Amino acid sequence: TLKAARLLKDLLRRSAGVDPVWKNAWRNEYFWFSGQAYKQWSFGRTLVKNGFSSGYYSMGVGAVILSKQAFASGRPRKGEAWAMQAISAWRSYLDQKKNYYNAYVWFAQALGLAGHSTKMEKALRKAAKLSGRPLNYIEFTNARKDVANALALVVKARF
Repeated sequence: TLKAARLLKDLLRRSAGVDPVWKNAWRNEYFWFSGQAYKQWSFGRTLVKNGFSSGYYSMGVGAVILSKQAFASGRPRKGEAWAMQAISAWRSYLDQKKNYYNAYVWFAQALGLAGHSTKMEKALRKAAKLSGRPLNYIEFTNARKDVANALALVVKARF
């Protein structure tokens, strides 16, 4: 992932004159690969303010990661707050782009992190249907595991 981040950073430096839609996508990926969740979320907010609805995707991914990080550091209220931010971003994104399976995977994680396991499974079923993959596909399984691991940290912290 560090190699991908370096390649994207170099690409962004040389992107003068490139369609802003592409530059925005590359920048979002740069934040993802370089592990800068808060910057990814913030970048998404800026995009939305500037009329790019794709910014909701960046906000949603960033907020899910920030939620997981908060749970991992023993701050469940912060984790829940970021999960709610993610849910809001994903709802806005999915209002405009209903057929991108990966968005439903991230939406599912946000729902799970907010304690909505039934809704999480519904979103994963939608992702499976859109992608043509089974519910036990590794991406969906990993999403469930990530949510379960984050929430398990809360339980451990309470005992």
